[in-house]
Parts: sequence; C-alpha cells; structure tokens
Amino acid sequence: MKRIGLLILIVLVLFSCENRRTNKEINVYDDKDNALEKVDLTLSRVRENEVFNKTFFLVTKTDSLDILYHYCDAEINTIKVFKDSVWENFGQEEYTMIVKDVVSSDKRIIVKGRERHQKANENYVFKLINRNKGYWSINDKIYIDSLNVGQISEVWQPYKDCWEDEMVYVAELIISKNPTNPIPYLNLGDYYWQSQDVVKSRESYRNYINYMKLIGKENKIEKKAFLRLE
Repeated sequence: MKRIGLLILIVLVLFSCENRRTNKEINVYDDKDNALEKVDLTLSRVRENEVFNKTFFLVTKTDSLDILYHYCDAEINTIKVFKDSVWENFGQEEYTMIVKDVVSSDKRIIVKGRERHQKANENYVFKLINRNKGYWSINDKIYIDSLNVGQISEVWQPYKDCWEDEMVYVAELIISKNPTNPIPYLNLGDYYWQSQDVVKSRESYRNYINYMKLIGKENKIEKKAFLRLE
C-alpha cells in the first residue's frame, strides 16, 4: 500500500508541475502587450512587393484628421512605382526617375536612379508606418497606398482662395504686356486692400488713377480709389 500511495503522490506532483508549466506558456502567448509587440515587429518589416507596382498619394495632416488636399486646380502629389521607373506628379509638374538599383532591408527600401539624360543620382526611401492604414514615409513625407485611399477624405481648397491667386497672376501678366492699362491696377488695389496690405494697395490705386487720367477717363475713376489713399 505504501508503494502504491507513493506512486500516486509522484504522479500528482508531476501533473501539477506540468499544469503550471502549460499555464505559464499560455499566459505568455495571451499577454496583450507581448502580442502587440509581435504585431508591431511584423508591421515594421518592408517587402519589395508592397512598394513596386503601387500608387501612393500625399497625406495632408490637420488638427482633426488626415486628408487628401487639392491645392486649387493642382492634382494631389502622387508617386507611382514601377519595376523600371518611379513617376511623380507634384501637382502641376511631373518627374520620372529611371531605376538603377534597389537596396532592401527589414526597415526600408531605397530605390536609386536618375532622371533620363541626367547625371545626378536620386533616391526614393520607403518606410512602412502603418500597414493597416496603408501609411508610408516616402522621403520623409507621409503617403497613403491607393488601396487604402477610401479611408480618408478629399478636400479642395476654397475656390475664392484660388481665384484670388489667379487674379493676381492674370493682373500682373496684363501689366507686363500693357503697363498703362488701368484696370489690372484697380483689381490689384482691391485685392491688396482686402488682404490688409495697405502699402501695395495704395501703390496700385495710384497707378490706376494716373493711367485713367492718361487715357482721358478721369471722370470715371472709382471713388474708393481716392478714399483709400486718404
């Protein structure tokens, strides 16, 4: 009987030790912090197939959310990566780099090359920020994979802002071709007055008044031009 009792005791001790060892292993794998750490380590690794044959859009960060921002009539800064080239649209200008070499590591992918018929070398450095969101750092700017672009909103710059910028450009263009035309000076005077740039506004109004007198239309000069020079 003593031998049987001793044998039962040994079996119970072994079972208890094995049970504690198993619970300890389960606790390690079920630990949330360790699990997140493992996920983060996985996400930080970059694979070439995540970069090539892909399109990325520049992300504009605001106080409340991330957006795709259209500046006036310009397109969103876009990068398309092919096996033999990298094409970038800066909004109103385009650039193509011919790929000469690719250097890969766990943390980043460097695509090296140069513009066609140019000697200067260029690099595009890709680092993964968040795989679930499709966020990437490309040359230290934040971009989003086109596959994830539906997650964030597109916002256009107010038309009024764009029109004012365009108005200044058109006015200065007219003046460069016909410096005695009074109308663009009036438009510039109004624009600068609303922008609270008093010095430029008064200079434009003076030119407007002088050139209106020059063409014999002194009686048609708008009164606001005189009032804003007082």
